[in-house]
Amino acid sequence: MIARDKKVHFAAGALAGFTGGWLAYVFIGPTFIEPISVLSAFTAGVLKEVYDLKVKKTVFDWNDVIATCIGGYASSLVWFGCSFLRGF
Repeated sequence: MIARDKKVHFAAGALAGFTGGWLAYVFIGPTFIEPISVLSAFTAGVLKEVYDLKVKKTVFDWNDVIATCIGGYASSLVWFGCSFLRGF
């Protein structure tokens, strides 16, 4: 069973990745949707873990960052699929 925390990180990564992919699509073009989606999700995951480390005094959990990146990658696949169906 997947922990609730990992599901929340996945959802947050999907949101960050979707936002990054949208910004990439609008300002750069469809070529960089996937890397920018994953990079924005990675950035959100690392920032959240640093926040937890400094404010909540918990340990830095790379598994949370990975779950966030997977969410960002999933959202990039949605972006790519939608762009592919529209013919870019």
